[in-house]
Amino acid sequence: MRHAAFVIQKRAQGDGIRGQRGISTLISFTLFSVLPTLVYFLYGALWQSRYYAAETRMVVRDARDKPRDAQSTAGLSLAIQNSFIVLNYIKSKPLLVDLGGAKYLESKYAPAGVDFFSRIGHDASLEDALAYWLKQVVASVDVVSGILTMKVAAFTPQDAAKISQDVIAQCEKLVNEITLRSRSDKLARLDREVSTAADALAKARAAVTMFRQANVLIDPAARAKTINEQIAKLTTDKLEIENSMATLKGVISPDSPTRRVERSRLDAIDRQISDLRKSLTDRDDEQAVAAQMGAYERLQLDEQFALLIYSIAKNAYQDARQDLDRQQLYVGVVVAPVPPQEAEGPRIFANTLLLFACLGVAWAIAALLAAVVNDHVA
Repeated sequence: MRHAAFVIQKRAQGDGIRGQRGISTLISFTLFSVLPTLVYFLYGALWQSRYYAAETRMVVRDARDKPRDAQSTAGLSLAIQNSFIVLNYIKSKPLLVDLGGAKYLESKYAPAGVDFFSRIGHDASLEDALAYWLKQVVASVDVVSGILTMKVAAFTPQDAAKISQDVIAQCEKLVNEITLRSRSDKLARLDREVSTAADALAKARAAVTMFRQANVLIDPAARAKTINEQIAKLTTDKLEIENSMATLKGVISPDSPTRRVERSRLDAIDRQISDLRKSLTDRDDEQAVAAQMGAYERLQLDEQFALLIYSIAKNAYQDARQDLDRQQLYVGVVVAPVPPQEAEGPRIFANTLLLFACLGVAWAIAALLAAVVNDHVA
């Protein structure tokens, strides 16, 4: 009888302990999962501010791009790269600075009527403003088409569209500045090349001038032509005299005055022809036309080459100067931002269920670990 009474007493104590544990489990589940979920549901339904999202789709294109069917793979890759540059800019501090810093976000995300937990903090630092901005903007790039999609959330439809338009304006400035420095550097480099080419051309022309002054000669080729014409005339005169002498041979005595005069003329013509030929091709005379023509042609070749280089550099500089004033990259807005008609969020029921599920899983894990510890201690 005593044993039976002891067993009944132990069972009663066990049932009491299990009952206490069940009540403790219910209380802990309520405090850890149900109550926070209920508080969040009431906050979202009664107090949390509604927000609206404006969607924008844009693409960064080069002004020199050909139509899509003729565009090369390299050109498309460059367009995608430019889109990623804009994407990184949208998610960076420089964009906030260009928009006006934290004050700009405060003017859009801290108006009257916005709840405390949804608005941006007063006098927020740039880092805090960036963290808040990253919660309000979602942007991505389609690697197939290069189109950048951006969604900006705000507490009014007009603010969502206005912020998107301001971001687009800053992106347009960015893509112009991307190539501005490279174009400016290119222009400065070409300007130096033009100056160098102009100096080389001036030196080449000065060398030609010095040659002409030193040799008292404008053009050796023209002088050679003149000498050849003189030789040809003298040769003609020589042939006429020789023909005349051959005709009068046997008619006039070789010792007659006429014969002596003709022979004297022939000797004089031969000497003139010999002197003229020496002035053309004498190897020992640096003033010979042949030697002068070689030096002069080298100088002329240097001048023509310098002129060609100068013309190329000048044309390249003019093209670069025109490109400097021409927009190279531009932001093409495929889908313009418009004020949305319906609120994007908050999604009260979905968020409430998600929060309840997460808290329930966390509570279950904690309860399981507590039970394991208690069993181990017992």
